Order: sequence, then structure tokens, then C-alpha cells
Amino acid sequence: MKLRSVELQVPDRSAAARFLLEIWGLIDAGNRRATGFFRGSGEDPYILSLSDAPTTGVTSVTFSAPEAEVRALHSHLAAAGGAPQFVSEFDEPGGGGGFLATGPEGHVYRFVTENRVQPIPDRDRPIGLTHVPLNAVDRDACARFAVETLGFRLSDRTRIMTFVRCSEVHHALAFVQ
Repeated sequence: MKLRSVELQVPDRSAAARFLLEIWGLIDAGNRRATGFFRGSGEDPYILSLSDAPTTGVTSVTFSAPEAEVRALHSHLAAAGGAPQFVSEFDEPGGGGGFLATGPEGHVYRFVTENRVQPIPDRDRPIGLTHVPLNAVDRDACARFAVETLGFRLSDRTRIMTFVRCSEVHHALAFVQ
């Protein structure tokens, strides 16, 4: 499993999109309804999406894995009482099926079957997403959900952050209090 993307909501999607394209160097990966998708130069179909909303926030964090791994996690989550919401096909670049899971503070995690795209050879652009920090009132409860329910592993702690990982990379999520 790997961290694939983060889905954001913003009040001014066009200004945020200009920033991502012109300053960060992300690549336009298309639009679906009121959502714009942006990719890096790596193999992920997109690494960040923007949707219009009155306030700024994280809509969801997406992880990808082979279909068998996504199905196994879905079964584990259902057995643990996590109430995963099955999605037969996500309407986004890369598509794929999977499910949604909601953490103790309302953070939405999406798990999708991986679908790779051709990398773009450009050393001056971001390759992919490496981690997502999430604000948390009770970071211990959020980390416990990620470890005990989603099967992630605790990587590290500081006075104000707890880091968890879903692969050998140091962390995919940081819960910040």
C-alpha cells in the first residue's frame, strides 16, 4: 500500500490551481464535475485534487494498493466494525474501485485499487506525494485508529505530532495537535 493523493476543498479553486501549476509545477490531470486533478511526474494518475467549497479543508486522503490488498483491508475493517463504504468505481483519473473509511475525528480515508500511468521524465517537477499532516484534537485516538483498524504502523512521535506509515516510508500521515 502507498499514499497516493490528497483531496482538498478551497474557496478559490482557480487561484489554488494556478499556484499548483505555476509555482509547485504540478501537471493538469483533468477535471470531473467541480473538481480539478493534478499529477506529479511519477506513476500516480493524480496526487492532489481541488474542489470548490466555502472553506478550506482536507476532504480525504487516498491510498492505493493491489486489488487483493484493498479487498483484505475492506474485510478487516468491516470485521472490526469500521463500516467501510464500498465504491465500485471512483470517478477520477485512474478510476479503480475501493472503499471509504472514516476515522474517529471525521478524517476520510480512501483505499483504491492501484492504477499506474506513464511517468513524465522531468526532474524539475514533483514526483508524488510523500505525506499528509492532519489536524487532530486527539492525535493518539487518530493514530490508534490508523494502527489498530487500518493496519498502519507507528513511526515516530514528537511533542505535538504522531507519525504513522502504511509502507516502509517513514510516514504517510502525521496527526498534529
